[in-house]
Amino acid sequence: MKNKGQVGPFSLEVLFPMVIAIIIISVFIVFTLSTTMGNLKQRKYEEMHNAAENTASVLYSKSIFVYGNNPGLFAIEQLDGITCEKLNSMYATTGYTYTIEIMDTSDDTLISAPSCPNTKEDLTAIATPIAIRYSEDNVHTGTLKVKIWQK
Repeated sequence: MKNKGQVGPFSLEVLFPMVIAIIIISVFIVFTLSTTMGNLKQRKYEEMHNAAENTASVLYSKSIFVYGNNPGLFAIEQLDGITCEKLNSMYATTGYTYTIEIMDTSDDTLISAPSCPNTKEDLTAIATPIAIRYSEDNVHTGTLKVKIWQK
């Protein structure tokens, strides 16, 4: 049996604090979800950055482009004919596709930049200094840039 002046199962005095509590809980849930999504996105970028860094390290020291046992010294004759498929089959990290650019900084010429399909957005790029060997007496400074994105 309802008491006189009572509206529904709750009185009006309890209704206002309940609405405020629901609003506060909703704001807390939205804030928590947005923070979690931001952390996941940041973690994805960190993972891609680490993958690009590892790939650049391998290319810098142990790749087919390195001249002899000299990490960071790339032979120009070994840079010809680079294809994206060849790079990805040899050095790609699982779940990612990448390409490299080798720039001669002595005269600002792009030596090698194989075009790869589906390069919608470069999510991470790492650049490292290298030396480019044209001949015994002709060595230029350059940069190795690794661009990596999700497949």
